[in-house]
Amino acid sequence: MNPLVVASTMHRTRRPFAATKKCERASRWYNLDASWDYATLPTNLRSIHNLFPNPDSATVRHLPDPKLWSRSIAAALLEVMSGRRPVQQLERWLDDRIFEALTRRVELNQRLSGKPPKTSAAKVLSSRVCVVNDHVIETTHSVFITGTTHAVCVRLEARRNQWLVTAIEAL
Repeated sequence: MNPLVVASTMHRTRRPFAATKKCERASRWYNLDASWDYATLPTNLRSIHNLFPNPDSATVRHLPDPKLWSRSIAAALLEVMSGRRPVQQLERWLDDRIFEALTRRVELNQRLSGKPPKTSAAKVLSSRVCVVNDHVIETTHSVFITGTTHAVCVRLEARRNQWLVTAIEAL
């Protein structure tokens, strides 16, 4: 014999609905940008769902826009790796460990392949920003260069009143 099933009538917290918007450009892939719309929550619950630190905090407000800044770094990185741009142009913006690793990779590429082929300038197709905390921001970019699209991930940290790249990954 099955016991009776009793449904609980406890009050549940309303969860935010996914807000969707269509992409601006047509694509053969179905693109959908879905994010949580916290405006649908009652006012007293919005503070509970504040998952991200304030990007307008006093610590990073005076720095350049991290999305635009890291877009140019991502494009410049792929141009350096393809031989179009000298690696010394990025020295000021990269952490010492990152710069040394990039220099070794570029020198190895030059020794193995000789003269770099002529390439077009890198074009950033899309960018996304994630605020980790008041001093750290992570960005991802899709960059098109020499007929292929690469994913570039950049971690920026606010140091000495400027953005400094402390981690970078190019696929």
